[in-house]
Amino acid sequence: MSAASETPAGHRYQAEQQALLNRLRRIEGQVRGIQRMVDEDRYCVDILQQMAAITSGIQEVSLIVLRSHIEGCVSEAIRSGEDQELIEELMHAIRNGVGRWVVPPHTGSGPASVSEEFREEE
Repeated sequence: MSAASETPAGHRYQAEQQALLNRLRRIEGQVRGIQRMVDEDRYCVDILQQMAAITSGIQEVSLIVLRSHIEGCVSEAIRSGEDQELIEELMHAIRNGVGRWVVPPHTGSGPASVSEEFREEE
């Protein structure tokens, strides 16, 4: 775990903590609903629509936490001049999470996605 991951409690998302927990509980319920749908051998498109709703919910929660991290931890690190490690950590998080939502898979020959293409250039 990096030093940046060991920051003390008091993250900015605490102001929205209850709303985040409510969203996560809703997502949890949707997952249980999909399990029932699969168990009941429901129509594939109905299941896919529910999967899309879950994906959208998870993305929104992630973006709220990401924004909190940027406005809090990253901003403070920049002000204190200790930004390089946090920026690298943030870029890693974006590359491995958020970037997958905004970069569609590549359909031609070559790398599987644009983000993979960028990794090769590094």
